[in-house]
Amino acid sequence: MTENDSQTTIEKPRGFLSPNFVMLFVAHFIVVGVYFLFMTTMARHAMEAFSCPDSTAGFVASIFLVGAALARIAAGRYADAFGLKRCSVLALVLMLASCLSYFVGDTSLPLMFAIRFLHGISFGIANTTMPALVTEIVPVEVMGEGTGWFMVSNSLGTGIGPLFGLLVAGNFDYSALYFVCSALAAVSLGITLFLSAGSPPKEGTHAALEKVPKFKLSSIFDPATRRFSFYMFLVAFSYSAVNSFVDAYSVTIGLEGWAAGVFLVYSVSLILMRPPIGRLQDRRGENAVLYPSIACAAVCTMVCAVCSLVPSPILFLCIGLFAAAGFGTCMSAGLAVIGKLSGGSKAAPGIATFYLLCDFGCGIGPLLLGFVVGSLGYPAMYVICSLVALTGLVYYHFAHGRNQ
Repeated sequence: MTENDSQTTIEKPRGFLSPNFVMLFVAHFIVVGVYFLFMTTMARHAMEAFSCPDSTAGFVASIFLVGAALARIAAGRYADAFGLKRCSVLALVLMLASCLSYFVGDTSLPLMFAIRFLHGISFGIANTTMPALVTEIVPVEVMGEGTGWFMVSNSLGTGIGPLFGLLVAGNFDYSALYFVCSALAAVSLGITLFLSAGSPPKEGTHAALEKVPKFKLSSIFDPATRRFSFYMFLVAFSYSAVNSFVDAYSVTIGLEGWAAGVFLVYSVSLILMRPPIGRLQDRRGENAVLYPSIACAAVCTMVCAVCSLVPSPILFLCIGLFAAAGFGTCMSAGLAVIGKLSGGSKAAPGIATFYLLCDFGCGIGPLLLGFVVGSLGYPAMYVICSLVALTGLVYYHFAHGRNQ
């Protein structure tokens, strides 16, 4: 073997595309898509099936997020010890079981609560371990581009899931929806079984578990990444004003029916933006992406406020564009940084922390902002959210950006 042959043999591949990556992409797209298939239809279905009030129907939908949050905490602590692939398979088994259980869930409201909670647990584990698997299989020199492409699976799930769910629920009964989701869950499980990554630690699961620190409330958030990740809480809080209120807001400014277009623009823009932005992050570093992205999150909600003065459909659709450049890009860029901070392995605790703070911002935002809308109105609420995002920009600079 010549010297050149030897160098060729040991040279690490620079690309991120591999069979493992493609399988993870498809499986994660299904996980996210099934989540949104149910999330957009479950509250209305609960009111029809159980004749329950809006508050109870909303809880049928939202108890899913409680299970997901608890599962993220557990997955963040123990997934690396058990093995990322093993945990992903377990999550998808639970997902398939919950989808099949929906067929009998309509017979009892408490049973439906339990099924939604179980489904949330499966999603929380899978949505933590699958991105962690990606940071393990993608070479660090293309981490930004690789995670950017992987998060396209999330964008497709959030866009296609609600649309497909509404089409199936509107044209067939809910048994058809349960059948579709069960079949998709089975496909995702089958794909994940063929992954050749995310094995348990070499020292064995028992030895790895002994190294996991005892649980404390302070250990819910990963110490290595919580300082960096907090900017995502502020950006998500700001974005929650778009996600939760833009439909109702569109009616007050005479643009009823255009809210769906905002989310369509968001999904398409995000799919187009993520690959080139990922390459930019790999070449110039996270500051080149996160500074303008957090700024775009502030612009997004400010555009919302301006629409009350200039109720133009074109301007209103720009909300989706800036939401993609802001919140959406902050998600994928932040995930790449988590992978780098974790060294491309042992990323599950950091990813769980990142998503928990994002979920917390998206969850508590509508609760608090609803009071602001009632007192000050929509335009003032969107201005406040723009200031929150700008606070996130300042925080990012002092917590992480100035050191890069």
